Amino acid sequence: MSLNQIVKYPSEQSAFDTSGSKNNVDFILPRGQVYDLSRSYIAITVDSRNVTAGGVEFIGKNYLSLGISVDGTANSSNNAVFLPSQASVIKNAHLSSQNAGKISDIRRVDKYAFTKALYTKSTEDFRNDLGTMNSHIVEQSTQSGNSVEFNTYGDDVSRYRNHDIRIPLKDIMPYCRTTAHDGNRHGDTRLHTEINFDKFERVGVTLSGLINAPKTANTTGSDNEGTTKINEMQDKGVNLATPDNQKTLVTKAKYASKNGMPFFVGEIISVAGQYTPPGGAAAAMNAQNHTIVEIVENADDSCSLILDAALTANVAIATGGAFSSLVVGDIANSVADQILTINNVELITEIVQDPPKAGLITYDTVLSEEDTYSAGNSLNRVYDIPMMTKNVYIMFFKNNGVVSHDQHLNTYRVTIDNVEQSQGAVIMGSPEHKDNIIRTFSNGGGELVNLSEKSFKSFALAGAKGGQANNMIAYPVPFLNRSQKLQVELTADTGQNLQGRLIVYYDVVKQA
Repeated sequence: MSLNQIVKYPSEQSAFDTSGSKNNVDFILPRGQVYDLSRSYIAITVDSRNVTAGGVEFIGKNYLSLGISVDGTANSSNNAVFLPSQASVIKNAHLSSQNAGKISDIRRVDKYAFTKALYTKSTEDFRNDLGTMNSHIVEQSTQSGNSVEFNTYGDDVSRYRNHDIRIPLKDIMPYCRTTAHDGNRHGDTRLHTEINFDKFERVGVTLSGLINAPKTANTTGSDNEGTTKINEMQDKGVNLATPDNQKTLVTKAKYASKNGMPFFVGEIISVAGQYTPPGGAAAAMNAQNHTIVEIVENADDSCSLILDAALTANVAIATGGAFSSLVVGDIANSVADQILTINNVELITEIVQDPPKAGLITYDTVLSEEDTYSAGNSLNRVYDIPMMTKNVYIMFFKNNGVVSHDQHLNTYRVTIDNVEQSQGAVIMGSPEHKDNIIRTFSNGGGELVNLSEKSFKSFALAGAKGGQANNMIAYPVPFLNRSQKLQVELTADTGQNLQGRLIVYYDVVKQA
């Protein structure tokens, strides 16, 4: 058995941006080779940085999100939803070959992949996955993510790095689970994708949103000091004989673990408080910004933040004076702008050295149809199920995002060729509803590991750590070599309306 050869193919396009006009990405797999598509992936390299309103770059807390495409609402550090599948980055995908024609054509890959992945990954997988569009769920604000490396102790300056997004082809379309796509038989193969570049957003996590809450109100840090806030610093006496003393801030909060430290080397912070001169009255300090050049762990688990310059006051400081009520925050306009550049898009694949077996490949593909209807308390629709369909999924739109949820949907009834698939109306979230999900995944719908039907926010500091509703209707379909009629009846809660838009996906078996 020979070892496979790993190769890179650049995209046919050379320039991409977030304007919405450069979202198409095409790849050509040349004829004459056999490709293991199950081990192939699209690699996107993104450069994501913080700049001030004046255009000055600085190291900041940030992560990537799909922005308003997630749930249709404005993006913010408390609103961006974590992507359980990197295929959510792909809006539409089409695979065709020179000799076989269309192999697979999937519309709204993002919603299908996002929703199904919620059932195939455990909650723990969500919370620890680092190979993602956005870094793992950010409960610890300065754990290094994909676009920035934070140094929370010592004097090594934190740094930006390229953010690499890896999208397995098998997550985009089921055909790409094949280990032997024969370019000798197919000829040149084209993969066309439309990527949600226009929805890419860099979400900044500000100190004001992070550390102004009491330590007991969030998970950052490790102490339980009642009302102590993690932006509060200890009072400091002035001793001009030791100049470094005036360059050091000591946290009131304790941090037994590096993972809980909310500050990092290279961070620019504002410092406010009061200064009391010897024998004088306390007065507010003048506004000042400082860069943290070193962080030292103290024996009592507090941390010393070493600044680039000494603290100042509105009068000359003197030995015997004291700084008090010290708090730190963000520099002004710290997240007013962003640098977000798509540097490169490549297809990484493996060329199989051993010849493939002769004959056609039987594979699954996904067909879909979108339906818009007048918002009302109920809906009765009939759809055509394609021949050779295994499963059907009905997903909903929260505005135009990838989240599938109709908050007012109460019950549903599904009939296939005049045969009711459940006994009476099914209540969303009920045991019978989840039994339908189980039967669908058992019918070749994938590995089922999670029935919580929840998606999670990337930055789960301000609540919502339990997730938010994200669900679908799913049924196995009698596997027939003819089309069938699908009748769907939906009913909203009393006095409420359905959202007015859904999409039906069909798992269909084909050969190529």
